[in-house]
Amino acid sequence: MKNLLFICLMCVCGLITTTSVAQEDPLVVIFNSIPTPIETGYLVRDIGSQYDAAMLNPAGKSGGYSSEYQKALNLGIYSADLGYASIFSQPVTTLGPYLTDIKKLADDLGIGGHINIGTITSTALTGKLEKLMMETSIIFSDMSEDLQVKNRTDLAALMLIGGWLEALYIACSTVEKTPNEMLSNRIAEQLLVSTMLIDEFGDAKYSSNPNIQEVRTTLQRIHDGLGKLATVEKSRDGISISSVNITEDALKDVISFVRLTRKSIIN
Repeated sequence: MKNLLFICLMCVCGLITTTSVAQEDPLVVIFNSIPTPIETGYLVRDIGSQYDAAMLNPAGKSGGYSSEYQKALNLGIYSADLGYASIFSQPVTTLGPYLTDIKKLADDLGIGGHINIGTITSTALTGKLEKLMMETSIIFSDMSEDLQVKNRTDLAALMLIGGWLEALYIACSTVEKTPNEMLSNRIAEQLLVSTMLIDEFGDAKYSSNPNIQEVRTTLQRIHDGLGKLATVEKSRDGISISSVNITEDALKDVISFVRLTRKSIIN
């Protein structure tokens, strides 16, 4: 069920496909090895936090994003927001505007033909969440494959990063209001994600890709902040979190870095 929720509620999981291209891409290896953003949403709910629409990127802003970089990142952000709202069982009147924004951004990226808002809305009205998840999983899988065929793995990666960043932002905003050790540890553990991304995007093969270089620069400050909350250990088998040490000041810095980074993307 965990993987199904990730696939269905997050547009940003489009890289997870069965195509040989996807399986060989290092970015797919990275995102297949990290906790899903939707898990953070459930953790936020399960610690007793209430739904907070003010945390989300307001619906209706999709037309203001001009570059492919902005569109892909915000497609991921809006998808994470849709997942968060769904976890808290928000009505179609709340979910609908986010679906509209997702469709608009997907259209702009040339992959919107896979989304039928009418069908998704009709299913949502029935209240059958599992059926809705199954339908959207097919849509997002098709979008992913479309990007792979078009050799735009970078856009799929940006969608994934947008979703991850939004989940991290929601976690940070929640723990700021409602301190919780488990959620603080989940935030610190994201050092693993940022380390893998910074290392991968530093490869020479990405040096001429302005989208990837811009997002790497954007992530660096968050990565440095997370490095004060946890440490990673690298070995021939990969990397892992070796220790976590949460301090109030370091956590405040991370929350500030995440908020500023996210603001620069959604505005």
